[in-house]
Amino acid sequence: MFPFLAGAGLFFAIVLLRVFMRRVHATETRQQRVQLLRTWTLYGLAVLILLLAITGRLHWVFALFSAVLPWFGRYLSARNLWQEYQIKQAEKIRRREEAKRQASEIRQVMSKEEALRILGLEPGASREEIIEAHRHLMARVHPDKGGSDELAQRINTARQVLLGE
Repeated sequence: MFPFLAGAGLFFAIVLLRVFMRRVHATETRQQRVQLLRTWTLYGLAVLILLLAITGRLHWVFALFSAVLPWFGRYLSARNLWQEYQIKQAEKIRRREEAKRQASEIRQVMSKEEALRILGLEPGASREEIIEAHRHLMARVHPDKGGSDELAQRINTARQVLLGE
């Protein structure tokens, strides 16, 4: 009796697989295929649960579910952390590119006279004087010490213009 049931079940599974494949190939869009796959997966799980309940083996599914559940929670937590990390990295890259773009725009607009005025230097200042003036101003207006990002960027641009960087 059991080999007959196994054979009939296998035949039924093959027929269902053929019907499923025909329907998948008949669908036009990816969204329809995904919906069809979800529907058939739910039907398959329902049939599997029914068979396990009939044969008295459903308790194994609950034991497996109980064992997998904590690992699934860890996976979701790790995935969320990874997504947050990727978002932060993308934001850093975006800010860095924006700062480079702004610096190049300011550098194109800033003249040597304006750079000297920003650093508080006279024309003909030496490299050491430029570096010292930059260091002195940045110590006072650095963003990490409560200063303005824009002001620090202008001071850095002034140094770059005067040093030819």
